[in-house]
Amino acid sequence: MTMADIKQKKKRKNRSKIKFYRRTVQIGVALVFILIPWLNSRHISIVQGNFLSFNLAGFPLADPLAVLQSAIKNAYLSADLLMGAGLALAIALILGTVFCSWVCPFGLFSDYGQALGLRLKKKSPEPAEDKKSFIIKLAVFIAGLAGFFAFSTTPVLNQLSMPAWYSRIFQFIFVQKFFSLAILVYLLLLFVEIIFQKRIWCRYLCPQSVLLILFKQLNPKRL
Repeated sequence: MTMADIKQKKKRKNRSKIKFYRRTVQIGVALVFILIPWLNSRHISIVQGNFLSFNLAGFPLADPLAVLQSAIKNAYLSADLLMGAGLALAIALILGTVFCSWVCPFGLFSDYGQALGLRLKKKSPEPAEDKKSFIIKLAVFIAGLAGFFAFSTTPVLNQLSMPAWYSRIFQFIFVQKFFSLAILVYLLLLFVEIIFQKRIWCRYLCPQSVLLILFKQLNPKRL
């Protein structure tokens, strides 16, 4: 075995190890956001919230896009929201879009949907991100903000947050005691992933990732 073969084998082993850790974190987060509303329904509130706004024993974390829309609508930005959004953006600045690859539950399901579709069609995955896909995603982001400015209704882009809807589904079930049909949208999107194997929502449509990507680009030495 040559030195190049040894290095390649080591690289594959490292990738496999990282993928195992990533999947473990993703599955763990997905389970935690099922557990949180269940605990809240039993009046255990040390941890509360969803993927738009989250609070752990008084420590806030917030979706920067949700905070941006809230600040626009209310012409006010609380210290908690500023801290929560700032932390999320700081993580993106230092570590890149780890939320998308390590935390987002829809990203997990989309990964599996794409993998299943590729396996069925015996294809290889396409590159994960390119300039064209970001331009489309940015257009969705701008259109959503424009609609919000024009109609001054509920923040439009919050309704396009797949991670937020994931956590809301279980809040509806355990806290408000009803079953949300939003789960059908999830299943439809996953069916699309299986058919097209392109991670269409994450790559071309998800508005939540736009601010994270922009902040990531500010630091070329990020992890």
